[in-house]
Amino acid sequence: MAGYWVAQVAGGILASLALAFVISKDTVAGTITVVNSQFVDTFGGFVGEALLTMIFVMAVLVMSKSTSYTKYIGIGFTLTAVHLIGIPFTGASVNPARSLAPAIVGGEYNDIWIYLAGPATGAVLAWVLYKFIVTGDTDLIDDIKEMV
Repeated sequence: MAGYWVAQVAGGILASLALAFVISKDTVAGTITVVNSQFVDTFGGFVGEALLTMIFVMAVLVMSKSTSYTKYIGIGFTLTAVHLIGIPFTGASVNPARSLAPAIVGGEYNDIWIYLAGPATGAVLAWVLYKFIVTGDTDLIDDIKEMV
């Protein structure tokens, strides 16, 4: 899992550096996700990112069990819906690497905690709900021990 995280952040940083090289650092700074204070405050942004991520991760967990190739269409549609709903409020990052990389290259870290903690919280909530609702497993301790 740590390798996956590193790869995502590294890929995001490389993409942001490429954009800065081709256009400008200011352009990269313009891609940084920000909370639209006209609609939500910072805590609302955190909750929004957590809920949007939870919906997406839950959809991935449920649909990935399907043997049908249409699961990929369902996952794509879910991500599209999450973005269409969330972009006006928080920019709909739902991925810490998507927000962290432009922040590092653009040099602006305003409210970055929202885009790190919100998706992490949402992903954990989706996993817990999936285990309880879909698999019926209410003993999460054994799963946590497997991860460690």
